[in-house]
Amino acid sequence: DAYATIKTTSKTKENLLMLFNVVKNENEALKVFENIKKVADANIKNPLNLEFLGHLSASKDVSGSIKKRTLFSDENTASSDELKALASKLLYRLERKVLDNVSNRSFSSFFRKIIERF
Repeated sequence: DAYATIKTTSKTKENLLMLFNVVKNENEALKVFENIKKVADANIKNPLNLEFLGHLSASKDVSGSIKKRTLFSDENTASSDELKALASKLLYRLERKVLDNVSNRSFSSFFRKIIERF
């Protein structure tokens, strides 16, 4: 499923981030990522920059919330820490993208670019 999604998406997007869910640990997620990346690099002809964003470990807390159809909101778990780390990475990337695209010509163009991102 992941490879098919990557192949289809690569037709319109050059940069893709991958997040691995329900893995034992980061090492397992990285191994799966490397395997998928090798297959994608060998078979997808479109320019593609596939990046590892992170992982979410298998967790009884999260799976319990899914089964109950409730929000997962416990702050004192490893899952919460992983989610916070992923959110921080995404926010950092968004901030960098905004700052990289802003010209140095004017302060108003900076705010215009920020507003356009939302």
